[in-house]
Amino acid sequence: MMRTNHRHHHQRGQALVEAVISLPLLILVAFGVFDIGTMVDTQTIVRGEARAGLTEALASADYVNNPIGTAIRSETNNIGVADNVWGNGNAGGAYDCGVASTNCGDPGGCAVGDSWWSATVSACFSVGSIHPSTPGACGTTPSSWGIPPPRPAIGAGDCLFVKVVVAVKPATPVVNVLTTNGVFYISDTETGVQLY
Repeated sequence: MMRTNHRHHHQRGQALVEAVISLPLLILVAFGVFDIGTMVDTQTIVRGEARAGLTEALASADYVNNPIGTAIRSETNNIGVADNVWGNGNAGGAYDCGVASTNCGDPGGCAVGDSWWSATVSACFSVGSIHPSTPGACGTTPSSWGIPPPRPAIGAGDCLFVKVVVAVKPATPVVNVLTTNGVFYISDTETGVQLY
């Protein structure tokens, strides 16, 4: 009978050790799942913002009354990316696509690791265009990013590109190790062809 009690006591100690070892791993996995879910959700939002900007770019010949930057920043599915985190793409900023803007979006195309990202700026957009030799054959990249307003005089078959990038800081230290500069860059580029 004493052996049974001793064995039972040993099993309880073993269960405690297993719990102490596995609990931190389970917590890290839970946070990792949270981070992955946040990134998937952010990708959906970024795609919506890029599409909203492209829709505005193709539909309006007037940046002043219907600026692309406003369409991107006010996308209804926006995850709470505040207006002030867009840096020079803020409302009225140098890259807002409005009448006072020097460029329509970031002239560097929101390149990862470029100067657009900082501790206070976590979102970027850029607009580009291309006049392909074969109308509608847009390819994957515009001839240049950050086209200056007013909207370029594009014709049927010309292509517009709208790119949105959001920097997301993971909550989990283990996931953070997999990042560039402590953030994941979630981006989407939407392309549209001018039909008229």
